[in-house]
Amino acid sequence: MDRLLAYDSEGKGQKTVVLLHGFCENRTMWRHLVPVLTAQYRVVNIDLGGFGQSAHLLPPVVTMDTLAAQVLALLQSLNVHTCTVLGHSLGGYVALAMAAQHPTLLEGLGLVHSSALPDSAPRQAIRNRIVSIVRQRGVTPFAHHFVQALFLAERLPELAEAINEAKTMALHTPQKSLIEVTLAMRERPDRSELLQQLSCPVLFLIGKQDPAIPMSQYLPQIVLPKDAHIHLLDHTAHMGTWERPQKTSAILQHFVHYCQTGKVL
Repeated sequence: MDRLLAYDSEGKGQKTVVLLHGFCENRTMWRHLVPVLTAQYRVVNIDLGGFGQSAHLLPPVVTMDTLAAQVLALLQSLNVHTCTVLGHSLGGYVALAMAAQHPTLLEGLGLVHSSALPDSAPRQAIRNRIVSIVRQRGVTPFAHHFVQALFLAERLPELAEAINEAKTMALHTPQKSLIEVTLAMRERPDRSELLQQLSCPVLFLIGKQDPAIPMSQYLPQIVLPKDAHIHLLDHTAHMGTWERPQKTSAILQHFVHYCQTGKVL
């Protein structure tokens, strides 16, 4: 693969943390977390294929595996042989695909509002409706409705700045990326068995009011890893990095520390 994903590499620690953003986002979504981690770790913050400064690098065939292969190629070029991976939503799906392809890579896996389960039939129907809307009307109407729905409804006024930031990212997503990645998420496989096989710690950071991944979907998953870390954020939907930036950053910092030392902060 001769064209590598756009990324930032900050910090000079011996251990590496890899950050993978969510759907219709880019690597700037981690701006609250990066400064927290760089004092101790090397942080590789990546724009996934089709998004941000990697918008032109959408794989010819888009699956979670091909998106993961792009990340793995970048990490290989950076001589990253082990790391903790934190992924928001789509980023978590890609991180799971990375673990399936390269199981010895991960020292820790953080699923931030993300899931190892495949889409349910109702969720697949929502994906189909999104694709239909974007094909007919473009990115703009989708971005305005989709993004706001991922934030807790009762907190919309206080989160207006964060919502606008997330909307701006979505509005800059190419139509082809939005459609192809939506279809890829719809078809992603069940990774539950992988959760059982992983030897590294696994974090589930869950929004209690998440409309995209309800609590009922997490219950069968959180018992699967050998070393599971479960954090529930109340009054939080799907966008904890914006809805609870300080709390989310603290949870992720503590998890990374545990993955690297085996000790709790």
